[in-house]
Amino acid sequence: MLSKNLRKIHLYIGCLFAPALIFFIVTGCWQTFRLNDAKRDGSYTPPAIVKMMSSVHLHQKYQTGRGQGHPSEPFKIFVLAMSVFLLVTTATGLFLALQSTKRKWVVWVFLTVGTLLPTFLLCLG
Repeated sequence: MLSKNLRKIHLYIGCLFAPALIFFIVTGCWQTFRLNDAKRDGSYTPPAIVKMMSSVHLHQKYQTGRGQGHPSEPFKIFVLAMSVFLLVTTATGLFLALQSTKRKWVVWVFLTVGTLLPTFLLCLG
């Protein structure tokens, strides 16, 4: 019964925050490669939509050429809730993964690799 209820909670919370998570994944990815920054030599200027969406990701506001605006406090609270529930749904997903398999060691191996691989890749730089 607990697993069934957790699956429903996981499903609904995941659906609520999925669009915002996709937004932050996409904007974070292009910021990793600095696609939101113009090159000093003028060889690259990011499209206006990239600059605007990056402004939301970085400064919690729409930044246009006309004005700076102010960060949105309600948006910051939404992002905080999204972050908390991302942690909750991830933990729930891990719990369900461990409950739904007989070979729990496989889940632990993937968790270990998922922890060590990014650390190793960072050390390569």
